[in-house]
Amino acid sequence: WVLRYSIDADRGIVQLMASHMAEGRAWPVFFYGQAYMGSLEPMLGALFCLLFGTSAFAVALGTALTAFLLTLVVWRMARALAGPWAALYAVALFATVSPAFAAYMADPRGGYAMALLLGMLCLHLGARLGSRAFQREQVSWRWYALLGLAAGVAWWTSGIVAPALAAAALVIALGLRGRIISLRIMAGLTGFLVGALPWLLWNVKREWISLSMGESLGALPFAETLPLLMRRAWELLGLGQPALPPYVIGGILLLLPVLALAPALRKAMRARDPAVLFHILVLLLYIPLFVAAYASSSFARIDTLRYLLPLLPILFILLALILGPLLARAPLPIHVVALALL
Repeated sequence: WVLRYSIDADRGIVQLMASHMAEGRAWPVFFYGQAYMGSLEPMLGALFCLLFGTSAFAVALGTALTAFLLTLVVWRMARALAGPWAALYAVALFATVSPAFAAYMADPRGGYAMALLLGMLCLHLGARLGSRAFQREQVSWRWYALLGLAAGVAWWTSGIVAPALAAAALVIALGLRGRIISLRIMAGLTGFLVGALPWLLWNVKREWISLSMGESLGALPFAETLPLLMRRAWELLGLGQPALPPYVIGGILLLLPVLALAPALRKAMRARDPAVLFHILVLLLYIPLFVAAYASSSFARIDTLRYLLPLLPILFILLALILGPLLARAPLPIHVVALALL
């Protein structure tokens, strides 16, 4: 509601797309003027335009609904790692602390909220399926098809989900212990092709233009872009412009997963709980994969937080994994005060 008068150019294009879809005038596969960023999120905005009439607020409801579903996935993932208090703090931190949340999760910019939702969903489902495969539990092929479908739609939505898809695939492969030739994997691949069908059909007719975005990978020296990543990750946490040198910020950010995941890992090892272990594993795989992809990409030179957004829920889950167990035995008034301070 507060951002309904935004004059951001990207939002203007999303509103145009949503109004065209609501009127039946056009069904764009991608954000107008680009060969990437799928149109699923503006489609949700178009649905709300049909329900409530075309307005900037109705279009924004599509993004807001997506962000709400994202907070549920963040809650589920934090709960799987460290219980209900950690889950509550993860959602509270994620939704209130970072200015980037309001900037991209409530103000339609094309597909960032959808990319985060689908990327986190793939990480969570990948960890669950990997742990169940490791325990040799019988899991319906439908779950693999669902994960594949989410991954395919995620790929259509934005290439920034690639590290999440890779991490999910790796934990499933580890859970299957190399037994990747099966009906379940075929169901997952079929689901991916179905989800990515708009991307595939559009690119078949246009000489795979979308793949040209990958030419930027490896274009920059890692040592040059890594300090930029550290500074922007600091800003992403809502801490403002960093006064500390990049290597100090890097040390703090490296310490964060250690402090967050070490207690969960120790507890999971004692309880022999593969579900927690695989959720830890998927995060430990995802973080370096994302950092490597971002820091070697020319997008790192663009002074914006938008390409770092996939780290946003991860950082706040890690913070919640510290806060949750720390305050787990505190009386209810302490939790109320802590949540109010957030």
